[in-house]
Amino acid sequence: MPEVTIAMEPKDESSETDNLIAEWSERESNIADRGKKWYVSIALGALLIAGFFVWQKQYSGVFLIAVSAVFVLFFSKNKHKLVKVALYEKGILIDERTYHFEDIKEFSFIEINNVLTLKLTLAGGMFSGYVTAPVKEEYIEQVQEYLSEILPENHDHFSSFIDKIGGFFQK
Repeated sequence: MPEVTIAMEPKDESSETDNLIAEWSERESNIADRGKKWYVSIALGALLIAGFFVWQKQYSGVFLIAVSAVFVLFFSKNKHKLVKVALYEKGILIDERTYHFEDIKEFSFIEINNVLTLKLTLAGGMFSGYVTAPVKEEYIEQVQEYLSEILPENHDHFSSFIDKIGGFFQK
């Protein structure tokens, strides 16, 4: 009996979604690198507050301030990754994950960390999630024009309870 070999080709995301409309890469945030002054001011502020707690003999407060300062300093060094986005005829590819338009309820544009971001609300009831992708300035009109032909645009950017809370604290 002859041996049969079946070659499996890797799944091509673009063949799933067809014609390319636009493609771009953008950083998640435009927040500039912090200088030495920023780190020194955080450390001095933490020491000042910790000193107040020591004076009040509230040692749990000292511990809380120390842990908070470590977290702030640690997460401030976090580099914002480069997100690759491709808008196709039948869906959108965000960092190698495809979202078909039939799985998306609506779209909107919001600003996150000084970057205009495309927010895609996924279909799926009251607790449906959403996906965000930063958009380059030169593609905003093209993306909005194309998506508005397919999906409804949500002009109320704070559509979920969590978004409303976040919007309250951003003001």
